[in-house]
Amino acid sequence: MFFVPFVVKKSSWPSWLVVIFVAFVVTACGKKGPPLAPVVRIPTAIDRITAQRSGSDVYITLIVPAKNIDNSTPVNISRIEVYGYTGRTAPARTR
Repeated sequence: MFFVPFVVKKSSWPSWLVVIFVAFVVTACGKKGPPLAPVVRIPTAIDRITAQRSGSDVYITLIVPAKNIDNSTPVNISRIEVYGYTGRTAPARTR
């Protein structure tokens, strides 16, 4: 009988951890499928707005919308921009 001696080397933990890590990264790189549009939450238009002038000050009162244009809640409002108009006739309402 012919006998070939060989040494069985025990595997170390770091090499197994590297193999598991690489397998995890390769399988978890993303979800296959078509790209999705970004979710943009735009509040609906303001229905009621009033302005009162007291001397050189103007006080604006408005009701913040309760829903976004896609009917989702809560409303995503980070700021409200107010522009002044100094013309003689009222500007046309765009909405």
